[in-house]
Amino acid sequence: MHAALAEWRFPNDAAFTAWCRAQARTCGLLDDARSNDAVQRTRRLLTHFRRHPLFTEIDAATARFHELPYAMPDGEQGRIDLLFRTGDGPDAAWTLVDFKSDRLASEQARAALVADEEYRAQIERYAAAVETLLGVRPRCLLCLLNDRGACSVETVGAEPQPAEDISEDAAWDEAVTLADASLAPLLDRLRAAGWPAPEVGLDIADGRGRIVAAAELAWRARRVAVFLPGQESDLLLAGQANWRTFLAGDVAACVDALLALDNVETTR
Repeated sequence: MHAALAEWRFPNDAAFTAWCRAQARTCGLLDDARSNDAVQRTRRLLTHFRRHPLFTEIDAATARFHELPYAMPDGEQGRIDLLFRTGDGPDAAWTLVDFKSDRLASEQARAALVADEEYRAQIERYAAAVETLLGVRPRCLLCLLNDRGACSVETVGAEPQPAEDISEDAAWDEAVTLADASLAPLLDRLRAAGWPAPEVGLDIADGRGRIVAAAELAWRARRVAVFLPGQESDLLLAGQANWRTFLAGDVAACVDALLALDNVETTR
């Protein structure tokens, strides 16, 4: 995803699919199923981005620098996703963009990401580097490429609003709305059994912090994840990352297996 943005490549390019598959191989995605999934995910996110006005603004920029490395006198080093300039001369303005491809399944997840103090400090370091090197303070934007099925942009600098606490019933209602429709019976039974609401579309990382799978449903505290048919590769990789994984091919059997976990944990 970031490689495509760095080279400003998009799905309307005739060579995009071949290029994207080559990139997937360099990232270790050698089997066809995982490679196809990566290509489709990248294509989808880039399509979201092209529909946003920010794409048009960047595409018309008078200068554009992708994956821009910097080094400060105090030893601080980093790499900025994108720095671009609009206008020339006294009317020139600089904008710093940080791209995030995390799948955000709710407004609460979005607000939590935007409000994250460590992440905001990172953006501030980028902005300070640009100001030191260019003598101007850039506008700072956070581009969320997978915000509930669309692209959204947040201006970084203003004090963010904290994520609102939502009730368990509201969390369940949201999960039912966002999850694949085939999982409605599974969700109904787990809800009735007193399970907490799951996260929908959770990215699962391995021990080195690399995203290796995307679960349709996940319960972080229990390290339990449910995958849809067609996500078998993700299921295997999540299992290798020490998650307990379930395939919802047969929804009734899947929910029985999940509910059986309660009996296993009770007898420990």
